[in-house]
Amino acid sequence: MKTIAEATAPVTSVVKLVVCHGNYKAEFYGNGASVLEAAEAAAIQSTYSSGLFDRSSGLYEDRANYRAGLVQALKHGETYRDFGWCDFSRIA
Repeated sequence: MKTIAEATAPVTSVVKLVVCHGNYKAEFYGNGASVLEAAEAAAIQSTYSSGLFDRSSGLYEDRANYRAGLVQALKHGETYRDFGWCDFSRIA
């Protein structure tokens, strides 16, 4: 459940995630106060990308470089394609 502060936090970023693997294709959207927060909101909707932000996984710290690359790409208006079958792009 979101706190009142979280519910009223301004949305400054919207990220679109496209997952394409074989015949499977899906789009997910996330928003948040930062690019990383918006990307995480999109990623947790799909098992193909949820591992990028899974804090309970032993791989969370190992994937810090992927998250840093994701932020850099999105901040520069690029599509990030370096994590599995996922394409992340900032749309707002």
